[in-house]
Amino acid sequence: MLYRRKKKKSNFLVELREWILVIATVLTLIFGSISQGEGSQTTLKDILKITTILNIVAIVTGLVLIKPLALNIQEEELDSFKKLLPNCQNKDIGNQNERVNLLITQFVKHFHLFLFFLLAFYIVQFIETFSLNDFNIQDLKKKYNIYDLFNDAQKKHAVFIVFVMIENSLDIISAAFLYTTFKILYKRTISTDGKMKSTLDNNLMFGIVGIFILVQFLAFVGVFNTSNTSDDNISYYSITVGSRLVTGVFNGLTMALLFSRFNSMEYFFKKLKWETNFLDIFYYIGIIYILPIYVLTQAFYGLFDAGDIFFDDGNGSSDGVVIFKSIVFSLCFFGKSVLILLLHRIITYKWMHVYIHLSLASYDLPYKLLKNLSDARKFGEHDDDE
Repeated sequence: MLYRRKKKKSNFLVELREWILVIATVLTLIFGSISQGEGSQTTLKDILKITTILNIVAIVTGLVLIKPLALNIQEEELDSFKKLLPNCQNKDIGNQNERVNLLITQFVKHFHLFLFFLLAFYIVQFIETFSLNDFNIQDLKKKYNIYDLFNDAQKKHAVFIVFVMIENSLDIISAAFLYTTFKILYKRTISTDGKMKSTLDNNLMFGIVGIFILVQFLAFVGVFNTSNTSDDNISYYSITVGSRLVTGVFNGLTMALLFSRFNSMEYFFKKLKWETNFLDIFYYIGIIYILPIYVLTQAFYGLFDAGDIFFDDGNGSSDGVVIFKSIVFSLCFFGKSVLILLLHRIITYKWMHVYIHLSLASYDLPYKLLKNLSDARKFGEHDDDE
């Protein structure tokens, strides 16, 4: 007789319904304000504003939902805990669990910092969309120095460059915090006695980010354009596309590193089931397909100002850029939604806690296996401090 698991009452569907209602309310308010505007017609920039607001809603939801919950091991559970986890018989499970809870708190703190700077990025994007109504990015192809930026009376080109510098800086700082979030799951950031370990790698990462921001600033103020002829200088269009491309690729790299840990969790928890079959499918598709697409989307940030390549109406308008941004922001919204819902569930269910326990407990098993296999290459002694 086949065993059929008993279905539990799912809170996820309630949360999903509330999520959809929030989005529907936001869209209703946006469309209501648009319909009262000039011409009562939805323009391409209105769609861009909508996709930007949806990303802001997703980020704020993540800041509210994702909390550093602690795993509490009861006294009667300690014996079974020691038997199930390898290499835990001679260790203090209580201390290890305290260390795991510290790691979860550290993880959530850095993830919140990632969301905070990303929120600031989208707010600046939203302000830019409102501020530069008649701006055409193609005009920057003829701008080579800082004096060219101030030729027009409205100073639109100079304002746009300021927006780009702020957006790139916020985006790459948020990516740096995403990298530190990955490092918490990958490398030992808290020692066995609960103390913080060296953060040299993190300092190096933020140092690289600082250098990028400085070089970007010097490029935009024209320090590298020293030639008297425009043909030998780099246009502001090229600098804008290049700086955004570097930022987007860096974002994609840090996301790929973090999401690889989620793939590991998904593999370890294949035998477990969510509350409903729908949840099983949702998180499987989210981890295996949607999150990787979210990673690939980051590189398109570098093509924000080259959207006319894909959507060229032949009139030299900036509609192609707006359409391309809207598509990218839509994909980012779906990726963020899956990421936030996934993290909320695996931290609430304490699955991430168990995954870290398993990683700590089996830390030296590969070393022991290699040591006892004559046909395997031997390495140096392992580090006892996990």
